Amino acid sequence: MRDFERRLRCLCDTVETGKPADLTIDADVSLSEMNFGLIRELNMLEPLGLGNPEPLFGGRMLDVLSPRIVGSRHVRMKLCQRSYCVDTIGFDMGGFIDKLDLYETVDAVFTPTVNEWNGGRNIQLVLRAFRPSSCVSSSES
Repeated sequence: MRDFERRLRCLCDTVETGKPADLTIDADVSLSEMNFGLIRELNMLEPLGLGNPEPLFGGRMLDVLSPRIVGSRHVRMKLCQRSYCVDTIGFDMGGFIDKLDLYETVDAVFTPTVNEWNGGRNIQLVLRAFRPSSCVSSSES
């Protein structure tokens, strides 16, 4: 019964974080694979839209560093895997910042982009959904 209860709680947490039921991850990746070359290749897939949805990547066991609200409704943070960290933004996810403070690690779905600001260029992940990493069952690993 404890496993059932844990899975049910994880499902509720996942739904609360805004993960659409039909979210399809195109590839599980490590954060170190998110680079300018990959983004250049992804840009060749444009235009993106109804018949050509944007690619979604999934990362597991990601440490959340310094989550904070920007604007009035967005979350900015770093997601880290081993010693590799990437800036991340979750548009309209400000309501979930308390959840991020509770989780030691998260599994996340994101799209890599280039953030150009103040004369600099860096990789930034656009967060689409997340869940606590503890939700992963042995059959999903």
